Amino acid sequence: MATDANVTLVLTRFPLMLSCVETGKASKDACWGRLFVVAGCLASARFDHAGFDRPANGKTIEVTTHAGKRTLHLVAEHGEIGAVREFDSLERVGGFVHLDANTDAVPFYPLKMEINFRVRDSFEAGGVKDHNGGRCFRVLKHPTKKSDGVMAGILVHEAPHVGWLTGCIAPGKRQGDRFGDSSRRAMNEIFQMTGGFAPNKSARLIVLDKGEKDALTVCSKPDRAV
Repeated sequence: MATDANVTLVLTRFPLMLSCVETGKASKDACWGRLFVVAGCLASARFDHAGFDRPANGKTIEVTTHAGKRTLHLVAEHGEIGAVREFDSLERVGGFVHLDANTDAVPFYPLKMEINFRVRDSFEAGGVKDHNGGRCFRVLKHPTKKSDGVMAGILVHEAPHVGWLTGCIAPGKRQGDRFGDSSRRAMNEIFQMTGGFAPNKSARLIVLDKGEKDALTVCSKPDRAV
């Protein structure tokens, strides 16, 4: 039986911040965003609160985004809303699988903790000495499909740079065009907020904006961003 971690991850990619990252083998398209980790089981999160009454189980917080300080409006499904931690987020884009924004019909994506052996083995093969052994979140019940029509495997896991990602999401602290070891530390902080890592423990992810994945081909542009 899965344990509810009572934690919600909130991802924003607005405004789009793209870069072309040299990874040693080939350049990779990267999308930088912000990931807020909230202690509480959220029913919704949004920046634009116009036209909505603040519910009794709601909370507003000031967060730092690429557009500067913004007010994030949170509504709990049950219980209280506690501490919030802020991280940078990193995704690989340019046609790779990409989570859509949540909607009123699908207000969040369920997350499940797992040990992913492909992630672990890729770090071992790549000579990454310090990693958390493939501990990650798997995103469930999302609409993103692979070319064969099967639901794409999308994880939230550590990544020193965008070359370690395909359709997944990594938290960390941006250092130039990389995360370095901050991504491993960020994942461990998130697990601490959940009361510790345990396979099948559940959480939630809310994606606030769609990201325009098909337009993101920064590395192919002559005047590419850096």
